[in-house]
Order: sequence, then C-alpha cells, then structure tokens
Amino acid sequence: MLEFIHTSGQALAQSSITETLTSAWYLLLVLIGFSIVVFFHELGHFLAAKWAGVRVERFAIGFGRELVGFTKGGTRYSINLLPLGGYVKMLGQEDFAVDKEGELKVRDNPDSFTSKSVGKRMVIVSAGVVMNLLFACVAFAGVMMLGQYSVPAIVGYVDPTSAAMRASIQPGDRIVGVNGDPIRSFEDLFHAVTLSDQNQELELTIERDGKIVEPKPRVLPEYKPETALRQLGLAPPMNRRVLVTSMRPFGYSPTDELQANDLLVRIGAGPDARPIKHIGEVFQALQDSRGLPVELVVARPTGPVDWKSLTAVESDLPAQTLNVKSVAPARFLPSDGSDPASSSLLGLVPRLLVTWVDMGSAAELAGLRLYDVIVRVGNISNPTHADFKRAVESHGDEDIPIAVRRSNDANETLSAAAVALLANNRDALIEDSYRDPAAARRKLDGLLSSAKLDKADAAHIQAVAASKRDGAAWRTWLDSVDVHHFVVRPKAPRSLTGDSGKPSIGVQLWPWEDDCVVVSDVQDTLRGRTSAARRSGIPQGAVIIAVDDQPVRRWTELLEIFRKHAGKSVRIRYRLGDAQADVAFNVPASINTGIDISPDATITEIAGATSADIQSGGKSNTVALPDWQVIEAILRKHVGETVTVKYVTRDGQRKETSFAVTEDNIDPWLQRVAFAPPFQCYPLREFVRETNPLKALVLGCKRAYAATIQTYLTIKHIVFTREVGVQNISGPLGIIRRGSQIAEGGITQLLWFLGLISANLAVINFLPMPIVDGGLFIFLLLEKIRGEPVSIKTQVVTQLIGIALIISIFLFVTFQDIANWNR
Repeated sequence: MLEFIHTSGQALAQSSITETLTSAWYLLLVLIGFSIVVFFHELGHFLAAKWAGVRVERFAIGFGRELVGFTKGGTRYSINLLPLGGYVKMLGQEDFAVDKEGELKVRDNPDSFTSKSVGKRMVIVSAGVVMNLLFACVAFAGVMMLGQYSVPAIVGYVDPTSAAMRASIQPGDRIVGVNGDPIRSFEDLFHAVTLSDQNQELELTIERDGKIVEPKPRVLPEYKPETALRQLGLAPPMNRRVLVTSMRPFGYSPTDELQANDLLVRIGAGPDARPIKHIGEVFQALQDSRGLPVELVVARPTGPVDWKSLTAVESDLPAQTLNVKSVAPARFLPSDGSDPASSSLLGLVPRLLVTWVDMGSAAELAGLRLYDVIVRVGNISNPTHADFKRAVESHGDEDIPIAVRRSNDANETLSAAAVALLANNRDALIEDSYRDPAAARRKLDGLLSSAKLDKADAAHIQAVAASKRDGAAWRTWLDSVDVHHFVVRPKAPRSLTGDSGKPSIGVQLWPWEDDCVVVSDVQDTLRGRTSAARRSGIPQGAVIIAVDDQPVRRWTELLEIFRKHAGKSVRIRYRLGDAQADVAFNVPASINTGIDISPDATITEIAGATSADIQSGGKSNTVALPDWQVIEAILRKHVGETVTVKYVTRDGQRKETSFAVTEDNIDPWLQRVAFAPPFQCYPLREFVRETNPLKALVLGCKRAYAATIQTYLTIKHIVFTREVGVQNISGPLGIIRRGSQIAEGGITQLLWFLGLISANLAVINFLPMPIVDGGLFIFLLLEKIRGEPVSIKTQVVTQLIGIALIISIFLFVTFQDIANWNR
C-alpha cells in the first residue's frame, strides 16, 4: 500500500510538472506571437521613416530594460523586458528648445521627423496600422490554406424564452444571411447580432430542409444584462454524440435512458425507424411529441472515451446498439416581458429549477448543481422568485439553509439507484397510501423484489418503511427521499470601489420543475385578466395528482390534458399537506387548438396583419408574427369577428383557415410553451480549407476587414450605446491567458488569434486619442488645415492626459482580468 501511494505520488508530481511545462510553452508561444504582431506594426513605422529620410534612433520590441540589442546604421535595435508593445523613436520627436518667449519649439534638423512634410509624416504615422492590417490579411490567408475547424451557422438550440423562439426559429436551421449580408459561420452570426444597432430588427435568411424559409423571419435582438450583450437566444450547432443529459446530468441513469457519449442513430424503433442526419431532426421529434416519450436508437460506447476526440467529429467507437426513450420537459415562458416570475401554465407556477450556477459562486462552493429544484430556502417551502430573492438578500454574509430535490443522486444511506426507484414511484405509493396503506407497502415490496438494488439498499428501505406507523409519516418520508440540504452564504459582488449590488448566491432560477407537479405559486392575473388557476381556487403548495381521475406525474402530462380540453372544464385532484381535495378548472380556448396547427407551423398573417406595435421596456417596437404578443394584439382588435389565419408548415406548405375570435380565446397561451431538448451534444464543426493561394488571400482580406469593422462596432457599443458591457473587454493578462488556451489547439488556431489581435491593434492604434497613432494623425490634420503645427505645449498636455487615460484603462482591465481568471 505504501509503495502504491509513493508511486501514485510520483506519477501525480510528474503529471503536474508536465502540465506546468506545457502551459509555459503555450504562454511562450503567445508572447512570441504577440511580439511578432508588435514587430510588424513598428516595422511599418520604421520602413516609412526610412523612405521619408527620417533618422530612426531606436527600434524596440517591448518596454523597460533592454534584454538584448545591437546598433547598426545609427539605429539601436533592441528587445526589452516587457513584451507587451514596442516603439520606434525617430529624431525630432523629443528634440525641443525654448525660444525667446519661453515657448517650446522643435530644433531644426533636416533628418528629423518634424522637418518632413505633413504628407510624409502622415504616411509614417499610419504605416504601423497599415502593416497590422496586411499582417492580419496574410495570417487569415495562412489559416485558410492550412485549414481550420469552423462552427457553422446552424442553430443547435433555441432558448425557449428568447426572441428567436418567438420568431419560430428551429434547431437545425442554417442561417445564411442577416439583413442581406452573407453569414458563413456562427462567429459571423454572433457578431452580426451583438454588434447590430439598438432597436434594429434583423431579417434572417434561413435554409431549412434544403429550402429558404419564406417569409424571412424578422427578429429584434434582446439585451441580456447577465452577458452584457445583445442576443437572439441561439446556441451553436451540435453533432449527434450526447455530451450531457439535462434530465440526469449527475448520479444514477437507467440503461433505457440517454447517457453521456451515446451516438444518436435512429428515431423510432422497428421497421419505421428513420436514420438521424442531424440533431435538429431529434429536437423536432421531441417538439412534435409535446412532452411524451420519443423512442431512439443509440450506439453506446463499450469502452473508455476520450472526450477531446469527440469535439470535432462524430468518431466511430466500439459500441452496442440500444433502444432508449427521451422526453422533452415543458418550459413555460414569461407572460410579462422576460421576467421569469411571470412564467406559468395558466397561472399555475412550478417550483424553481437551477438553470445556471456561476463558477466560484457561493452556490457552487456550497454544492448546488445545475437542474436542482429548490424545495426550501430558509424557512420558506416551495419559494417563489420573490421569496428566494428576498431570503437571499436578507442574509448577506450570513448562512442560509437551502433544500433541493435530486431524484437520481445518492442521499445519505440510500444509493442513487434506490433514490431513483423511490422518486419515480413516489406518487403512486403515496396515492395508494390514502386508500390502503397495507396495499402501498405491498407495492413497495414488489418494487424492491423486481428492482436490481443492492441488498443493503433494499433492507434499509424496508426497515425505514416498517418504522412509519401511519400514512402521514409514510408520505413525509417518501417526499423527502430525494431532498438534499445545504448551507449557503450569500455575498455581494465586488468592484474596484468595494461592495456593489445586493447579496446573491450566483444562480439563475426559472420555474421549470417538470417531474413533480407542485404548485409553488398561483398568479392572480394573466394578461390583464384573472388567471384560470386563481378562478379555480387551487392553493399554493398543492401537489396535483390527477385530472378527471387520470393520474398526473409531470407538468408535461398536465399540459397535454389542458391542450386536449381547451375551452372545457376539468376536475383537478390535489394533495396539500396530508389532505386531498378536488377543484373545477376551466381551461381557456386558444388559437392553436381552435385551428389545430402543429407545433412547428408558423403563423404568418392574421386578418391581413403581419405585425403589431408591442410595448417593451417603456418603448414601442413593431414586432412581426409569429411572436405570441403580436398574435394576441391582432386578435384583441377583432373580438367578435371571424378572421382569416395564414400559416406555413415546416415543409413549406402555405395554408389558411378561419378563426372565430372571442374574449376567451385571444390569449395564445400554448404559444408560451416550449419543449426543451433533454440533452446537449458535442459541438458540430466543419473543416474549412482553401488551397488556392490567391483565393485564400482574398478570403483572408475579407476576414481582416470583418475583424476591423467588428472592433470599431464593439467600441461604439461599449462607449456610446452601452449595448456591450465592459466586462467583455480583456486586457493584456486576459489576452495572454486566452491566447495560451487557443494555442493548445495548434498553430492554425494561434495564427488565427494573432490575425485577430493584429486587426484589433490596427483599430485601437488609430483611434483619435492622444499618445496613439490616431491622435498624432489628428494633430497632423490640424496642422495641414491651420498651416502651422499645434503648439508643443498643447501636444505635451494632451499626451499626458492620454497617458493617464491609458494607465487608468490598463488598471481597470487588469483588475477585471484577475477577477475573471478562473472563469
């Protein structure tokens, strides 16, 4: 045993040394690459100065103390300690004298920079930027000739709360244009969206199943404070290999459910199964099923998997073929803007689901995970958004207990498999316990005998069950088998000035629990009218167990019953505490059920209208169909009339029908339901290469031009429109860190990164700011216009201001880089 520990320690130490050396090598590559970019920038100034007859005193790469250098032709060439920039020092730049009036004047010297014409000085000043652009063109051309894996502009996933979802954009859609401009990659799409003008509606050219979608969807990007960017709500494309399942991302997963690294092969089972060409087909099948199980055929690896080999292609691996079932959970979307608290099913609000955990946050440190369901915070059971926020903010730097549900993870003495067995059969066991406790215990014994559980698990479950003397104790125990308890200490966010903002634990929450129908809240009103849930009288905290005597175990099942009974009344049975009760629930009608269109159909026109003015954030915007708010706005104008509704099916068929509008069916509530894919796959990438040097150079120039424009637009949206947050800026530390990560992908990725940095450097250096080339160019323009140079005193003062500004920006971005180092 001691030998094993010693050997393992040696291996661990060797591994740590290897990783450190590898990281140091990538860091060195980035520093060398960055120095090359700076070298070419300064080379532009140097060559232009030589062409103009200006004496160059020093050509330096880096700042600080000289490490190595030599003198030739009157110029000192050096590499300095800090490789974060460089400079060319020309005669006349700092060669001043004081005249009789006490003013600073430039000394006369025919070889000095200031003795040359304004035109020649403009060439010298702008030559560095030109060289940066040329370097970017050549670097991107080199990338095209070597070949690079690129993420295509194919929709992988649509955020159910997004503008893209309301525009009926679907997984698998390939976006080939935005406002008439071609889109070649997901990166192009990202920049077209994030750098679009405020309140600018985008017209998307979409290819679906080999055809261009008509009419072309129009969508207004939404600003997201959490990312400080404008977004459509689209995720990059995925291949057919499963990365993680959202239903069971951790813990136990039955063999008949999707698992990580499964390769999706066919939809359906038996002779009717069809091959899967792309992941969008699976997502569409899940959408069409409306939350009911979809049968899939997968190839499950039989041996270890190197995940790095799966990120670029759908690698063939030794595997076994299995039939599995997959269910897409329902996601109820906000009825009021993008406020998660307004999400509900006709006023019935599910419990809160953790949809995001910040790295290094209080929640992550305490042990909370993605897809945990919040059962209690402090002493509040089944908290609403407002309850949770209030409880957390009142416990700044104080511990607060939080309880969550995990139906497939080990809990205390029970294994993950035992917890999953009890959680999956809990509702049936509890329901039986009301009628016949003995029958419920016999059912549990039958489950234990048929399940392949560890003997210790089975014995423990039987012992605990036997200790519960009455039905109430039995039900309390079953309700708690998958509940985990944590203690979290909320913290206020930090800034340069200390604490800012209110305490939080670093999670995003949506009322999206699916596999347990607990009503955490009942909304009073919905779209200006008393909600169906409030009119029914169902109480907060109720657990819905049946509708018209049909058992209900999931919110998707409840949704399907409501859809089938739209415009009718149903009877809901629920339990609250240890009592049961029934209520009548009037399900409102909807345009979706009134004209019976499929979930993937797109409504294009209602009563001759294709858009409506929608109030959002205090502003009125013209929004196009099929946004559900537009449907409601148009229908509201035609209450009491029969209108013509036009729509397009997924395969492009144009259809129309009539719809009688009443006060009770103007709310398209089924349009506020999305079905989220219950898994994510590895990213899809396409290998792009151009072996013809001239064509590669043309593509490289286009890429350099696009990078330059994107940099200008980014600055515009950071400084003026505030549509891009400053947290998206990186300083030298962040650039070096990101560059070393990119360098791990090989020389092609590093060359692409250096091309991008060179284009960025060209833009930043030519901004009209003192101390950089753009500021000097402005002085030369003023000199050309005025007929005389700006006074040396003015130049010195503005340059001092410029230095102070650059130092301030440097300190800010460096602080930000350090704060974000582990993210």
